[in-house]
Amino acid sequence: MLKEKRTHYRLQVNLPVLYKVPNHQATTIKRTTTYDISDSGICFYTDTLHKNGTYLQVTLPHIFDSPKTCTVKWHSKKQDDIYKIGVYF
Repeated sequence: MLKEKRTHYRLQVNLPVLYKVPNHQATTIKRTTTYDISDSGICFYTDTLHKNGTYLQVTLPHIFDSPKTCTVKWHSKKQDDIYKIGVYF
């Protein structure tokens, strides 16, 4: 049996997400949806590969009052140009 690595309960929920890569030459705000969320981070789908360690400014209008700076913890390719990424606060 695999041991669970997560320290916080994850809620599987579909919420709108806005994110951007801060201090990037071409700052584009991307829109997507969450896959799940916890006290320490979120998982969502994106059309752009963001490597581990990349900083993102994430806004969840229904949850946060202001953007949070997050770090990409992991990523996996689901289809051509569709990636699932996990970020932590």
